[in-house]
Amino acid sequence: MLNHSSQIEQGDHLIVDCHTARFACLLIELIDKIDHQISETIQVYPQSIKSGDLATVKMIPLEPVCVEKFDDYPSLGYFIVRDKNKIMAIGIIKDVEKV
Repeated sequence: MLNHSSQIEQGDHLIVDCHTARFACLLIELIDKIDHQISETIQVYPQSIKSGDLATVKMIPLEPVCVEKFDDYPSLGYFIVRDKNKIMAIGIIKDVEKV
């Protein structure tokens, strides 16, 4: 999560940009918080993440959307989370569950 004044919690609705698509997502799970210097989990199922945190999360889009895993297509596997048209967080897609 980048420099942003608020925190992200489970149940939040987020606006996500992924390649050319913009869509709303529901954050259903904060899986873990990671120490970015040593790439190890420092907290499992945190209550929230704030500016400067690195985390693994699970999101569900509120409308059908086509996305790709970063490992399969690096140029299509990035996403940006926005709040009031400002970048709040950036990340990569680690896994996709087909519905």
